[in-house]
Amino acid sequence: MLVPGLTDDDFLLEELAAYLTAFPNIEKVELLPYHTMGISKYEQLGMEYPLNDTEPPGKESLTRARELFASYKLPL
Repeated sequence: MLVPGLTDDDFLLEELAAYLTAFPNIEKVELLPYHTMGISKYEQLGMEYPLNDTEPPGKESLTRARELFASYKLPL
C-alpha cells in the first residue's frame, strides 16, 4: 500500500524492490494506492481514524513508484 508520508519514500521503495528481486517466482507486483474508504467504518465504530489527515497519493507518486519497480525488472 502506497501511503503518502509513510510508505512512499523513494529509498524504502527501492529497498523493497531490491528485496523482491530475490524471489524469481513473483508473477506480479501490485502497487496499491492508499484510499480513504475506511473512514466511515471507523466513524460508525466511534473510533478515531489514524490517517484522517492523509490524502491519497497523486498520479505522479504512483508513476514514480511503478517506474522504480519496473527498473528492477519486477512484473507489474
